[in-house]
Amino acid sequence: CHDYRLLMREWSKLAKTAGLRMRAFAKVAELPVFFIESPASAQAEEAMWHYISAGVHGDEPAPPWGLLEWAQENVNLLRTRPFLLFPTLNPVGLTLNTRADHRGVDLNRAFNSESDPLIVAWRQVLGDRKLATALCLHEDYDGQGCYVYELTHLKDSLGQSILRDTVRINLPAH
Repeated sequence: CHDYRLLMREWSKLAKTAGLRMRAFAKVAELPVFFIESPASAQAEEAMWHYISAGVHGDEPAPPWGLLEWAQENVNLLRTRPFLLFPTLNPVGLTLNTRADHRGVDLNRAFNSESDPLIVAWRQVLGDRKLATALCLHEDYDGQGCYVYELTHLKDSLGQSILRDTVRINLPAH
């Protein structure tokens, strides 16, 4: 589950067969870091993007692999709506099974940095895109169940819907 090259080969296959655009936007310790963009990106500049990132912490391998599985099952959605995916933001951490990157930096604590090369490159990819949804996938092997951190003032939020669906999926059979 910590084989970054295998994971990227699988993403590359999916991108090719689904008509998604996969590009390296940075390099860390000789490993390319990729983003995947749906073909719907050619639509109007006013498009509302669906952003999903995974692999910020290398010791959390489930989100990068889970995102791949979700993408494989939702190819038509990826083809028809503007999605921007960052499948593994910390490839060295994934390879080494560590929370931090190759410099010992926890990327989750570095997103406010204006000098971190990876974060600067990530911001360039984001550009002026307007986001309809932003999901940052993590894994908590110490926690029980599923939880969502959500920044919203809406009473009926996406996070609440996700948790309701998760509860329905995980109900034991009687």
